[in-house]
Amino acid sequence: MIPTEDLAEHLSDVVPAEWSVVRGPISSLEPPVLVLRADTPWIEPSAFCIDLQQYAAIAVVTASTPEDGEADIYACMQAVAADLPEGWRMVSVGAPVVDQSTGNPYLAAKMTLQYTNTQDQESS
Repeated sequence: MIPTEDLAEHLSDVVPAEWSVVRGPISSLEPPVLVLRADTPWIEPSAFCIDLQQYAAIAVVTASTPEDGEADIYACMQAVAADLPEGWRMVSVGAPVVDQSTGNPYLAAKMTLQYTNTQDQESS
């Protein structure tokens, strides 16, 4: 099982009520949404655990009101950072940017997360 499966379930109860949490990458979305996906580098060796894994939690809102959107993203990111499950830690959060790659203007910000893998996936 990939670690974002359990993380998505956990964060569904953590993010503000109007937000959804999905695992990506995905081709379409309905904001406000927190998209969890692998980041680069994804998996790295570690001397203290099986491996370290990098993930992105991307908060996406409609960009029609950037000030309100930034406040919504901030609230979501604060909630996530305050209630990560064991094995997860926040590394950083990037500044919100306007993304029009889908044809719709969205405001998005990326939280970089790190997962300390202590479970042998082959034996579970």
